[in-house]
Amino acid sequence: QALAKRPKDPTIRNNLGNALIYSGHLEEGLAELREAIRLDPASLDPRFNLANTLAQAGRAAEAAEEFAELVRRHPEDADGRNRYGNLLLAQGRPGEAIPHLEAAARRQPDNADFLNQLGIALARAGRLREALANFEAALAVAPKHPTSAHNAALARQRVGGG
Repeated sequence: QALAKRPKDPTIRNNLGNALIYSGHLEEGLAELREAIRLDPASLDPRFNLANTLAQAGRAAEAAEEFAELVRRHPEDADGRNRYGNLLLAQGRPGEAIPHLEAAARRQPDNADFLNQLGIALARAGRLREALANFEAALAVAPKHPTSAHNAALARQRVGGG
């Protein structure tokens, strides 16, 4: 009903897209998200939802395009930067992931997950001391963060610190 009353409302299109995706209608949901973006290209939520859904559906190239556009339009969005960095990291591109993960960690310095992901990217790029510093920063924020504790221990071994 809301769509019939306001067919050009990008928020309604975004919500409908999400509902369709969650109910198993992926392509129809993606079409609604794309329509929300067409109606309001500067809107953050539909593009984030589109990029994230494409990534979860294994459509990495399409997701990367959408995340790149999201980051271009919203460089301050820590979640978008983090997700884009994680996608690049999963594609074996740690050097490209690092600037996005650094930006996310700068915007949310108390987010242990962001710090841990940055550490992983740095380690994969061979920057072990920087990686260790990020794992330790994650542990300072969240002392029981299991992934950061494990990663810090591995990094310490690799840099010869124990």
